[in-house]
Amino acid sequence: MKHLRHRSETNRKSRQSQASRSPVALSPKPYGSRLVAEVPDFEIRSGEVAANRLLDLPNPPTAIAASSDLLAFGAFHAITSRGLRIPDQVALVGNDDNEMAAIIRPALTTVSLPVAEAGKQAISMLEDMMAGGSPSPPQIVLDTELVIRETCGC
Repeated sequence: MKHLRHRSETNRKSRQSQASRSPVALSPKPYGSRLVAEVPDFEIRSGEVAANRLLDLPNPPTAIAASSDLLAFGAFHAITSRGLRIPDQVALVGNDDNEMAAIIRPALTTVSLPVAEAGKQAISMLEDMMAGGSPSPPQIVLDTELVIRETCGC
């Protein structure tokens, strides 16, 4: 599986080591046993460019996970423009359950994020900080939901 992610998702140490490189890192990078194609933003075009880089590899991926649905839409276009079939030849998964995910065909499998709850918790933490305290609790983990549709081949 290959992954498309925004460069802000890279850990701090990795970001520091990349500081001397190009600010737009669209070349696939090894990440454990996977490859990661970092993108400069969450735009559809960036997902398309990054997916094309992955698909141009000598051993192209049979699955791509994108860190947003917009990046996945770009990957979707890159995959289908090459005449490849989703999910038969390349499985695809997005992240954030954009309303278009259910409309495109095949419909995009994605991870649904609790955006309203995240906003509510962020405001509560900000209010704590503005009152001179520290956010309580300092870290919050919210549940997500895998929305299985048609692009994962599940």
